[in-house]
Order: sequence, then C-alpha cells, then structure tokens
Amino acid sequence: MLVYAPRHGPDIHCANEAPIAEYLASFAITDTPTPIAPTPITPASLTTALGSTLANLPGPIATLTLVIPAAQCRFANRSFPADLDEPEAHALAAQMATQIAAELGHTTPIAFDWRRLAANEISLCLAPRTLITGHMEAVRAAGLRCTAITPETDSAGHEPVPFNLIPWRNARWLQQGQRRFMGLAAASLLAITSAALFAHTQANREQTLSAQHHRLEEAIKTRKAQLPDLAKLRQQLAARQAAQHADRAARETTLRQQQALARQLDQLARKRPREIRYHSLSYDTQGMRLEGLAQTPVALTHLLKRLPCPHLAESHRDPHGPLRFTLQLPTSCTTTP
Repeated sequence: MLVYAPRHGPDIHCANEAPIAEYLASFAITDTPTPIAPTPITPASLTTALGSTLANLPGPIATLTLVIPAAQCRFANRSFPADLDEPEAHALAAQMATQIAAELGHTTPIAFDWRRLAANEISLCLAPRTLITGHMEAVRAAGLRCTAITPETDSAGHEPVPFNLIPWRNARWLQQGQRRFMGLAAASLLAITSAALFAHTQANREQTLSAQHHRLEEAIKTRKAQLPDLAKLRQQLAARQAAQHADRAARETTLRQQQALARQLDQLARKRPREIRYHSLSYDTQGMRLEGLAQTPVALTHLLKRLPCPHLAESHRDPHGPLRFTLQLPTSCTTTP
C-alpha cells in the first residue's frame, strides 16, 4: 500500500510545480477513510510501485515521500516486532531504505525516518495505519499500480508479526508525561523546601531579635530602677567631697593658726621688756591667752605697744607685789617681725 499525497496537500515535489500540480489535481483524493485489507509491503513491492510511479510522473522528481503503514512493512523475511526499541527499528528502516535505493539505481542512500518526514532525495516514513487508509482508493483511481504480494512466511511457517508504532508512541507519550510530572514535582518540592527554609530562617531571626529586644528592655528597666540609688550615691559623694574640702580647709586654717601662734610667741619672746615675766600660756582656736607679771605699769604699757593688736583681758596690782596681767591675743591678728 503506497500513498503519494497527505490528507491536507500534496506530498510529491517535482522540479516544476505546474505539471505536478495538474497531475495531483487529477487525483480524486478524499479524507474519508476506506477500510482495506492490509497487504505486506516489501522492498520488492516498493520497487515495482516506485518504478511505475516514476515512469508515469511528468518531469524529474526532486523529492518523493512515501508513507508506509507500519503493520504492513516486511524486510529480510521478518516484520518489525512490537517490542523493537528505537535504535533497532531505525537500523532496520535504514537497511530497508538502502536496499530500495539500490534497486532503483540511486547512489545516494535513502533517508528512512520512521518518526517524521525527511527532506532527502527519497524519504520513507512509517506512519499509523489511519494516516494512509483514506488515500488508497485515490491512489488506485489515479492508475498507480500497487503490486499485491501474498504474505510471506518465515522458515518455521509462522505468519509475520506486524509492527505497530501506536503502543510505542503511547508509551513514549506516557513516559514523557511522567518525566514532565516528575520534573514539575521536583521543582515544586524544591520551591516548597526553599520557602520553608526561608520561613524558618525568618522565624529564627525574628525570635533572636525579639529575645535581644526583651533583654534590652530588662536592662533599661534595671538601670531605671538604679537611678534613685545612683542619685543617693551622687549626693553622698557630694557630701563626702564637701566634708573633705571642709576638713582640708580646717587643716589649712589650723596650720595658719599654728603659724600665727608661733609668730606671736616669737614676738612675745623678742619684744618682752626686762620688767615683764611670763608664767602662764594657753591657746585655743580663738587665740592665745598669756598671763604674766609686770614690775611697773609703764612696762606693761610698753609691752602692749610692741604687740600687734593685743587685748588686755584683766590686770590687777598686788599691794605688796608686782602687777598681774592677762593678755588675750586673737589668732587672726597678724604680726610683723
């Protein structure tokens, strides 16, 4: 069974399009499939059909595409088994195409692609039976001869097992669908895992920030609670510093007083007249208290003139003895040498 035209447009290409278009227009091609009993197609039958077709076609042929039903293909006394994998099927198809090209006298090997239409000198393509059954009547009505050969048998006498690509195609589609589904599932799983990991990372980060914020708030509360104690400590420190300053000032004052007392004693020792004797000396923070005896009042007056700001506290004269006197010398009084 040979088909020289597809369901929607010509499939035979010649050097000049006008003659082949007129030739194809004479075909009464319909899209209505007509059930026809399949007959085996071998390289010999294809060679016979191609010889008749090429002889009847006007003009040289540039490319001729043949659509062959897979269930009717037979080569090397065997059919294509249903469990034949892709490399083996392609190898058998290539051998079949090479033999056809050799019988037709072509030096260029025929590209036999059973998955798609090739674009070489002569292309052969395996196709499901539904693609070509609708064109059989048109081919026969056009006068193209398709040699019917009885089914051949193998050495054991068994009928050849037809080769059907539909289950393989369905299985391939199913496998591709499964691969796409697995890829989509893997991508979805990766996206979900990434989102979960990102959410977990964000949650940990927020938890860490919350813990840090809580610790800072507790530290702030502790410092605020310590502010009154700090104020008390500051007041105590200020009071202690004031006491230290006062103590230092008191020590300095005492030192000055002692220095002044030393000067006063020096003045009393150097400026004492011969008629005056000292017999009692006492001092405190207010000044120095000196008691003594004067032979005459004139001597006491002379002593008072020599001393810098003396203050005569009291004096009295004994009728039978010298004049007793008491001098009060304040510490604030400065003396001159």
